[in-house]
Amino acid sequence: MTTWVSGRVLAFIVINLSWDFQKSPVFERPIETTVVFLFCSACGLLLLRAATGARFFSPPRHVDDDRASHFPEDVPSVKVASKSTASVSSRPWLFVLLVSALCCRVQIVRVLLNGHQCIATGVEGFLPLLLAVHDYWWKQRRRSADDNTSHDQKSGSFVQRLFLGQHRYVLPTTVLGITYVFIVSCTSSPQSTYVCPLSNLNRLGIPLMQALGVSLDFLVLISLPAALEPQVSTAGATKAGTPVFVGIVLLASAILVALGGLIAFYTHPREWIWVLSPGSVYWGSLAFWTLLLTIALPCALKLILSYGPLHLAMCLYISMSYASLFSLAQWNADPPTFLPPASSSVKLLVTLTICFILYLQALSSDRNVNGPTPRIRFHGRVPLTAIGIVVLVFWSWSFLRLPHYSGSSAHPIDSLLTAASAQHDAWLQQASTSNGLGECVNEYKRRYKRNPPPGFDAWHRYAIERFSAVIDDFDNLMDDLQLFWALKPSEIRRRTREAISDPWNEVAEIRIRSGKAEIGPDVKPTHRWMLDGVIAMMKNYIEKIPDMDLGFNINDEPRIAIPYNDLQGLHTDSVPTEPPKSNPFNETSKDRAAGWNFSDSSSPNKPFIDYSFQPTFHSHGSISCHPSSFARRSHLWDTLPLCTSCLAPHSTGLFLSNWTLSASPCHQPDLAHLHGFYLSPAAFKPSKVLYPVFSQSKAAGYADIRYPSPWNYIDKAVYRPTDEFPDLPFAEKESTLFWRGATSEGLSRYGEWKGMARQRLVHLANNASTKFPILLPSFPHISSNARYQPTYTTHHVPSTMLPELGLNISSIALVNKIDRCWDDDCPAQLREFGVVGPSDFQSHWHYKYLIDLDGAGFSGRFIPFLQSRSLPFKVAGVFREWWDGRVTAWKHFVPIDIRLHGLWSTLAYFHGVKPTEGKGGRKAVTEMKARTEEGERITEEGRDWVGKVMRKEDMEIYFYRLLLEWGRLTDDARDDIGFSMW
Repeated sequence: MTTWVSGRVLAFIVINLSWDFQKSPVFERPIETTVVFLFCSACGLLLLRAATGARFFSPPRHVDDDRASHFPEDVPSVKVASKSTASVSSRPWLFVLLVSALCCRVQIVRVLLNGHQCIATGVEGFLPLLLAVHDYWWKQRRRSADDNTSHDQKSGSFVQRLFLGQHRYVLPTTVLGITYVFIVSCTSSPQSTYVCPLSNLNRLGIPLMQALGVSLDFLVLISLPAALEPQVSTAGATKAGTPVFVGIVLLASAILVALGGLIAFYTHPREWIWVLSPGSVYWGSLAFWTLLLTIALPCALKLILSYGPLHLAMCLYISMSYASLFSLAQWNADPPTFLPPASSSVKLLVTLTICFILYLQALSSDRNVNGPTPRIRFHGRVPLTAIGIVVLVFWSWSFLRLPHYSGSSAHPIDSLLTAASAQHDAWLQQASTSNGLGECVNEYKRRYKRNPPPGFDAWHRYAIERFSAVIDDFDNLMDDLQLFWALKPSEIRRRTREAISDPWNEVAEIRIRSGKAEIGPDVKPTHRWMLDGVIAMMKNYIEKIPDMDLGFNINDEPRIAIPYNDLQGLHTDSVPTEPPKSNPFNETSKDRAAGWNFSDSSSPNKPFIDYSFQPTFHSHGSISCHPSSFARRSHLWDTLPLCTSCLAPHSTGLFLSNWTLSASPCHQPDLAHLHGFYLSPAAFKPSKVLYPVFSQSKAAGYADIRYPSPWNYIDKAVYRPTDEFPDLPFAEKESTLFWRGATSEGLSRYGEWKGMARQRLVHLANNASTKFPILLPSFPHISSNARYQPTYTTHHVPSTMLPELGLNISSIALVNKIDRCWDDDCPAQLREFGVVGPSDFQSHWHYKYLIDLDGAGFSGRFIPFLQSRSLPFKVAGVFREWWDGRVTAWKHFVPIDIRLHGLWSTLAYFHGVKPTEGKGGRKAVTEMKARTEEGERITEEGRDWVGKVMRKEDMEIYFYRLLLEWGRLTDDARDDIGFSMW
């Protein structure tokens, strides 16, 4: 009965853990996790042995009758002793073997987790086959020598020998191994664009490490019977097996792994912050996994003691296979584009169930030495083969009911273009509804529940004189400032002083007094251009700005990340509690300059922490999300599969459909491995307290105050075609996707570059082995005499096939040299990508399609790209700027998801594809004509619109209003001041 319960408990635990496998944070810290698990498992075994005595680990009755089944007397590794041999001293070789194997296995797991994007799918599924071969060689073959009935099996037909003979377990385990590979491939998402390097040993070395890991698993499993060897008295009576030896092995392994981890810890000081701050989600997941695995281990040992390691492995892998197939039922919320065909799922289900029945048949032919072949039944009554048939029928019915994607007669981008036009029209209609100053004031009050700031009339006149297309919609600006209404003006001024007081904080000061602006002391010369640009941006209206001190972030990365609970409190305290006053004072306080003057003797403050070169997504990037959000609950450490559930909320199939939502980290835990800012930022000094820091861009969830970038205002990157580099009409440009850039997203030392967007783009364009999805037209399987339309279906092709389709992607490359890397990561990237020489920025206009990606911060190229006659592809990175919302995806530019999985499909839509032939001469892909008209329309509408809402004048208007709002926010009399028409 104990064995029966142990098996079912173990199956239940394995199924539950397999579903939690890819989203558990315990695998991000394999060393710490392993030490805790080994220690707790050892303690659990020893406590269970002490609590139950001989009862739990007593071998079942069939072991007394058939001890040779699991402990053959002629196999030295599992020889049955005539006295207790549970002590380590009596079996030092076995102790050293198991401890060494476990420690090596831990190291292999760590290596495989770091290079998981290169693994060979399903290799571990062949472990039962190894055990079956071992079972034949060490058990069945030797046992038949003394079996008087074995001649019947040897002389029977081939089928009888195959299913009932000595190799009867080889067939079901072989079928299981092959089926497991296909099940894992079918139930996994498409492969992500995370880089598996072609130029180093990862592509070959990782599968070899997998094979070595399976070999070590095999070695441990065949050695466990000896560790659990029953004690036999001199009288021949079987006594309890002992877990004490196994417990000591686990404790020793935990100590050695911990020592290795401590050495690694002290040799990598830059990782100390990350190692010492695992977070509550990790601890919760660690407790969950440790509890279940601590319970699972004695159950597994009980099954090994009762039936041997082969049957344990078969039960586990069959359970995991069914659990993987069952996980398909959870894909209903995912884009149907990624669902496998229901027929494939049913085929795998049938094969797995046949394998299950074959195994049961082999198990039923297993015979006792002193008795006939038993009839294997479930719980004493129901034949096990009947269970397999019931499972087959139930699952087949379930999978046939699953939705599956069979293609579409219309291309999804067609509907996205239509929706974008309607979205832009709706935005434009509300962006400038007012006519005249009075209506503008009323619209301000309606939108923001406050009076406009003092000086609003001068701002309105400034905007009207410069023909601003946006007068009323400044929601981005107001959202950035909203939280500061929860702080007193004096507290805002104090925090500003703290931020700018120490150059280490890398927050530079601009001081405005009596209508003049000056740069504060201790500004880095390399960043002075930024502050010069800020002063240039306000020179036309500086005399209208009240006295204040401003702190500007001189780094690319944003700075202020507020935890969710604190953020909710700030939101609550910042909401206006009273209607706007009818007659406010239309000027700021006379003595407000005194409020900004702090004692020069005040000591510098460092309210920020240096988090450079550390993973930042879970420590800062997602902390503003609700605790129940996907990003807060899950840590998707597995970089191999594409997270289809992450992209589903903001996508239509392969294509990004919601630009605003795509910036939110709350439903995208995989962002932790998709951008340098989250992987390893080069200069990141954040604070979790609300400090007033002005930044050129920020990631969603951050509380920095955005302002128009001086990079664009002072023409650091400018659209200025020349005779040498003319901007030809769209139809006359070279039909090539073009990108040149540097490795500037973040700093890489331990392989972080493999997830950075820029490196992934270059790898995607030059990867000759991995297949990626692309939506292409193809003909259905119907009569050649019928009239029909091609269907758009998802094909998986390597980048080398794109030229065959007519797509030119040869102009995507890194420029000049590999930057921001340490140690081996620099030559590794150079080997993988190579570099090309620098090119003139104006040469971009030669190409029809330009792709733009963020770097360490926002990309300064996007506005010039919009101004050109080329079609800009904008990758939805993590950063958003002041203009967010003013231009519309699919109306003014082409959006690309940061995962890049839809890039080739998008390019194919605008560029067109050539037909390709499949089997039998039938066209696998039919011709898709280039959507030149649609591409040119997006180009011209974007070019026209950016000339209306993203000019230098628009930057001045935005910044002018921002400074007026900030002047009111920091005024002690802010509740009494404002602009009114009366």
